[in-house]
Amino acid sequence: MNIKKLLFQNKNFKPWCYLKAEFRDKFAADFVSKRESLLQTLSRYDGNEIQQRVDYYNKLSGHRPSLNGRLRIADYHRPDHLKVYYYDSKEYLRYFEGDLTFQLVPGDVVDIPESPSIVKSRPIAGDNANSVLLNLDKIRHFNFIKDDIPFRSKMNKLIGRAAVQQEHRKAFYELYFNHPLCDLGDIMKGSKWEKP
Repeated sequence: MNIKKLLFQNKNFKPWCYLKAEFRDKFAADFVSKRESLLQTLSRYDGNEIQQRVDYYNKLSGHRPSLNGRLRIADYHRPDHLKVYYYDSKEYLRYFEGDLTFQLVPGDVVDIPESPSIVKSRPIAGDNANSVLLNLDKIRHFNFIKDDIPFRSKMNKLIGRAAVQQEHRKAFYELYFNHPLCDLGDIMKGSKWEKP
């Protein structure tokens, strides 16, 4: 029986994720001292592949000055809002000394920050090195579903639900909303593409 599908409509259960993160935050051992042994375990993997991935997520080279908005890791505490960004970034920041500073830009980042910042997303064009990607808002974006429908039994359709506010999305919906190979809907109330 698929409990996640039955009880949570295949969504991640936020209270459970928060509880795990709180336990990790409160009862964590000294992860700074574990950093070296953790890095040693990477020797089992292809070093070139790891380096390529690191270089993709973090394009910084040399020193770039940081502007206002920096925060010492030791002073980083759970905010009232945007807790998922705190928990997801803290999972990795705990491996670094508390006197180091960082900057985090939450949300869907459409502009490149003026100084090096941890982000969930970044523009693909231009010098985007100040946008250091980190796996943030995992509760929403990293949801692995146990699919009990065989692939051959699935419909041959593109399914999409989005907030259709940007011009490129509007143009796409204008072209393909009623297309027989698409099942599209707008999540915004009152939209002409809203699904009942």
